[in-house]
Amino acid sequence: MTIDSEAVLYNLVSCSLSILVVINEWTTSHPYLTAGGLVLLVANPELLLTPLEVVGRAILSTLAVLCMLAALPFQLLAIFFLWLLGFRRAGVERDTFAAHYQSRYYHGYIPPNSLFSRFQSYGATNHHDQVFHFHDLEDPEESPIVTILRLLACLCAMFVLGREWGLWEVQVEAAQLLM
Repeated sequence: MTIDSEAVLYNLVSCSLSILVVINEWTTSHPYLTAGGLVLLVANPELLLTPLEVVGRAILSTLAVLCMLAALPFQLLAIFFLWLLGFRRAGVERDTFAAHYQSRYYHGYIPPNSLFSRFQSYGATNHHDQVFHFHDLEDPEESPIVTILRLLACLCAMFVLGREWGLWEVQVEAAQLLM
């Protein structure tokens, strides 16, 4: 089965233009409601951004869960491998590879942040790093997106009201007089 990219692009552009035509017709027949909504959006951009943020966080959470589920077999395999080497919850098990390695190379002193100390920690706690840290996804208080959204909403409101009051027709007539 082949996908005709030109047909898909044509359908996408056609649907987008149809949506824009419907929006234009609605704004033309209801200019004051449109301008009021846009002014409300300028005052409270969270009205639009909050639902988008909720959807975005839901998508990120779903992806995080899928990544953690995909990584789970490998984590379990690593924990089992550490158990086989001798790294257990109670520490290094006697007469195992880990115990012989510790006595031969470290003689009771294990350097901090060494691979052996990490294996000990992982074996004792079954600790694994989190794949995603959601606190890193917090947005700053005032983001550029909010500023751009406010500016666009303000310009759209001015355009809708200017069209309703005939300001754009005056400019068109003035441009025709200059020609």
